[in-house]
Amino acid sequence: MIKLNFLKSKNGMNSAKNVVHLVFTIALFAFAGCSNTPVDVKLTEQLYFDLKGYFDSEVQRLTKFQKVKKTATVDGQQEERTIDSLNFEEELKIFSNADINRAAWSDKYEIDSVFNQQQQLVQLNYTSKDEDLRTKKISIDFEANAISKIFIENSTSSAVADTKQLLTYEPEVGYTIESHQKVSFTDDNTFLVEVRFLKN
Repeated sequence: MIKLNFLKSKNGMNSAKNVVHLVFTIALFAFAGCSNTPVDVKLTEQLYFDLKGYFDSEVQRLTKFQKVKKTATVDGQQEERTIDSLNFEEELKIFSNADINRAAWSDKYEIDSVFNQQQQLVQLNYTSKDEDLRTKKISIDFEANAISKIFIENSTSSAVADTKQLLTYEPEVGYTIESHQKVSFTDDNTFLVEVRFLKN
């Protein structure tokens, strides 16, 4: 069961808040197969979207599957392979660590909730109002009252390096991790992992 954590917006519609930590160091692993069963979406009285709860549930769901195709590209050099066995809890940490159920961040993001004509939630968008926060944007898409995609944009800047990370997770397709790092007086470093779930 996946929980959505909602907060009333100024216009009276239900909304949610969430933000993600930047993790530039990425394990070069993938995780396995997907289910055709949609993920149920429930509402709770919590303030935030329960990102950790969502990925904890995905870990349990994915243990039933094996085999993924992973393509890793590092600075233009590409490697593709099929993987038969993975630690799903470890694989999904990059996403579950994005959970920010912290009261101190409750007013740090602009929230936009999109509904269809049947008043079903189809998208939640979060945009950072604080430049110091790593997560600049989160979009969560819904189809038939189930999460269909989660997109996260992280970035940070310092005197030493600028980093940017784009994360996309689709429960019935796979995930993509794209990272860019610019260190002073060096070339840009680019890292891309694309994982696709394979049927057993």
